[in-house]
Amino acid sequence: MSTLTLERLVPAAPRAVFEAWLDPAALARFMCPADARVGGAFLIVMMTGDAELPHRGEYLEIARHTRLAFTWRSQHAGEGSRVTLRFEPVGDAQTRLTLEHVGLDDAERRRQHELGWTNILGELDQFLASK
Repeated sequence: MSTLTLERLVPAAPRAVFEAWLDPAALARFMCPADARVGGAFLIVMMTGDAELPHRGEYLEIARHTRLAFTWRSQHAGEGSRVTLRFEPVGDAQTRLTLEHVGLDDAERRRQHELGWTNILGELDQFLASK
């Protein structure tokens, strides 16, 4: 199995970055709405041209402002695919956000998800900068 790990400095405190992943209004701006509770499910339908790409998941862990984990199921992710986000403060107004996606069963799926997650994290940066 291949693992994808992305890390970036986000120009906001960990509390704001973490809450953006669980707030339906915020999440809708950079990803999608969700049922933000352990055991809660979400459905993200990404559009590529006219094609719909559904992604489903369930929240596994919610440790406020430090850690968030959820399953990630789609036609492009392997069975048992899971994403973990870690939020670490850097100074007063930045967050080191580390995204780890495990369960990607080949290099091509890892590459596709690296492109997708990089785009989503860029949207998150823009959303937080506009607040």
